[in-house]
Amino acid sequence: MQEFNNKGSVIYLVALRILINSLVLAVVLYATTVFLPNTLHFSVIVSKWLFFTIAAVILLFSKEKWWSKLISLILSVVIDILFIILFNP
Repeated sequence: MQEFNNKGSVIYLVALRILINSLVLAVVLYATTVFLPNTLHFSVIVSKWLFFTIAAVILLFSKEKWWSKLISLILSVVIDILFIILFNP
């Protein structure tokens, strides 16, 4: 069994963490921008602050480097746009 000390495995694990963070942020962004205001009739302002709070908690308590968090945010916006295109008629 190979150890996780070589550079390829580290890059793979960082990419996996970026993908997981991006998917979590994209689902939260989709829920607060589309699902909550339209389905549960939440205020848009409350929904916006809910997203900011959840995203800030995720990003502040994550022990990733700043560039990893930035890539996760950008990728989550792209994934959220794909969710909106796919799931909204």
